[in-house]
Amino acid sequence: MLGPSTRIYVPDGAVKVRNLRIGDQVIALDGIKMGVHTVTYVQTMLKPMDQLLKIRFEGVEKVLTCTLDTVFYQPGIGSVQVKAENLQIGQTVKGLHHGTFTVLSKESIVEEHQLKKFEKEGDLYKLYNIGLDGVLNYYLASGLLVSGLTMEQSQSEIDRMKEFNAKFE
Repeated sequence: MLGPSTRIYVPDGAVKVRNLRIGDQVIALDGIKMGVHTVTYVQTMLKPMDQLLKIRFEGVEKVLTCTLDTVFYQPGIGSVQVKAENLQIGQTVKGLHHGTFTVLSKESIVEEHQLKKFEKEGDLYKLYNIGLDGVLNYYLASGLLVSGLTMEQSQSEIDRMKEFNAKFE
């Protein structure tokens, strides 16, 4: 789940995740190559501030605000996943054009002013996620490869695809 101002890559630039609608086209990972895919759902969720992080990556213009359980991918062969809460300073994650981005800082949210661009309901803050057609839901957020699935859902899908592909080997 991502903050409302997180930019999602689309064919002609980037759009804030809060402005995406069903039917919009976004850039996503399809196997080992990037492709254009259609948004099939836009999901919102309310989370308390203690479930959110601000992470700064080398080479990424803006700080990324996400939930503790947002899934990133480490470089290397396969889909080695890491939750945002487990990212370490100096660790690298996959990004645009199979590049890597290094974590420069990670900040817990402790005061409301850190979330001034967020919609709020009571003590909860609104975050966004999208679903895509025909891919395992890996898309580019601020140039970083993230998953719209939880780590458990994502691993389950990866295992299912490996089983399917093994039938044809």
